[in-house]
Amino acid sequence: MNKIVGIDLGTSTSEIAYIKEGKVIIIPNDLGELITPSVVNIDNKGNILVGNKALDKLLLEPNQTFIETKRLIGSKTTLKSLNKEYLPDEILSYIIDYLVKCAEKHLKEKIDNIIITVPAYFSDIQRRHIIESGKLAGKNVIRILNEPTSAALDYGLDHLDECKNILVYDLGGGTLDITVLQLFEGVIDVKSSFGNNKLGGKDFDEALINYIINDFIKKNKCDIKSDILAFMKLKKAVLECKIALSNESNYEIKIPFFITVANKPLSLEMIITRDLFNSLIKDMILSTLNNVNQALNDAKLTKEDIDLVLLVGGSTKIPLVEEILKEQFGEKIKRVVDPDLTVVKGAAIESMILNKELAHGVNLIVSDVCPYTLGISCLTENDLGVRYTITDPIIERNTTIPTTKKRIYSTVYDKQKAVNIKIYQGEQINPKKNNFLGEYTIDGIPPNKALDESVEISFSYDVNGILEVNTTILSTKKSKKLEININDQELTEEIDFSNWQMSALAKKYKTIINKAEKIINNSLLPQPDLEDIIIELKIAIIDENVEAAISYKDELLEEIDDIANKEKDVMDKVIQNINEGIKQ
Repeated sequence: MNKIVGIDLGTSTSEIAYIKEGKVIIIPNDLGELITPSVVNIDNKGNILVGNKALDKLLLEPNQTFIETKRLIGSKTTLKSLNKEYLPDEILSYIIDYLVKCAEKHLKEKIDNIIITVPAYFSDIQRRHIIESGKLAGKNVIRILNEPTSAALDYGLDHLDECKNILVYDLGGGTLDITVLQLFEGVIDVKSSFGNNKLGGKDFDEALINYIINDFIKKNKCDIKSDILAFMKLKKAVLECKIALSNESNYEIKIPFFITVANKPLSLEMIITRDLFNSLIKDMILSTLNNVNQALNDAKLTKEDIDLVLLVGGSTKIPLVEEILKEQFGEKIKRVVDPDLTVVKGAAIESMILNKELAHGVNLIVSDVCPYTLGISCLTENDLGVRYTITDPIIERNTTIPTTKKRIYSTVYDKQKAVNIKIYQGEQINPKKNNFLGEYTIDGIPPNKALDESVEISFSYDVNGILEVNTTILSTKKSKKLEININDQELTEEIDFSNWQMSALAKKYKTIINKAEKIINNSLLPQPDLEDIIIELKIAIIDENVEAAISYKDELLEEIDDIANKEKDVMDKVIQNINEGIKQ
């Protein structure tokens, strides 16, 4: 195989590396930097700048400069520049193209094959879009590698003789990954992964930005939220402040000519202390412990079983992160890998494994897991004979990959000639709460009685975390494979409802929400519609949208009345069946 390079395509920064004589070499960009900001600028002639050259344009051309694009991958969001629209895939492809061209210049050879790292908690859709970005850059993505696993490869190569339970805590610019793995004699066996695709250093930046904006508005009685230039100035200053506070106890933000109000230029000057910054982000960092505990539970391990905690990702440089983790793991927290470069190093090591270039006698094997449950929607029936739809798991979360799992399903009504297969990713019983991956129909089923005909559904999940689905009619052997159009799919938005009761509106609606949730817990029937309305009401409460909250409250009351009537009908039917049974 030709030269393979590894790419860490990050929310904030990206890096590229390769193997030379058994050693990892980080390839510098055209400015001689090992770390490239994940920023893209497109000018009015279509010329593309990437990295610090693009970052320099952020204040001058904020509408033509794209930052943090990775957080949008897998969504239908379009990015606009000079009346032209771009998909997130396209913007990321420009970063990939730039990094590979830097590598080609450095190596003096053409590169076709690349490995790209992704958060372990990335969905099937997001992974497919990352591969699409590579294709748009004209490259063959031969492997999608989970970032924590990549970091473990970097550590494992120099510690082949160790036998340890390791927890990788990976907090980057846009995502959080917690991965638990076992390292024993050169085998890296991933036991579990859990994370949050909507939490990272950019959220810490946003917390400080909002604090400063609110303080500035209060003092100057002006609205700056719609001024994109002022916002970008502040964003850049906050990033510098956050980095400085990792080593200093305070930092002064000074932005001359920050904004013009009534033809009068106003400057921004504020001293930010580390204690203030910590107070703004502490709850978010504490919330990561929930992910840690879930990953440990999935791996069937405790904190006491962990021998080493690896800190990965630029956001782990924030002192508060290490302080909070040390309260849980003590001196097991180790900075034995470079948090910025360990992921790209692991990607390069993976290329060495694929090319069978490991030194003689060196054995390094990696097994990874599927981070989400994968299944289909199907009909089930409760004890009262009531049918309803559920998500039936075929590949359970944290199953070792690659894997193929099969399930057999029967027809549900007489003379059924076709079945529609809908594929979901997620942990919820209600399909509507999971990520919809795709659907297709297979026909040609012999028209027999219900339950007489069966179909076998096979899920194959590969080392890149890509799913293939195949359905076979058992009596005729006719089969059909799923083909997902990734551009038609969008991720279900992940919203944290845990703090909805902190809103000023919560007290007014707490009673009705508690009543509705009690009905769900005690109901004879599934209540997906009721659950959906509760979610919408909580969103309205969090957003403090009074009009929407009133509307959803009224809808909730109507649904509760409707459920009461339906359950009365069911109980009447049960009583009728019992009485008829007694008479017989």
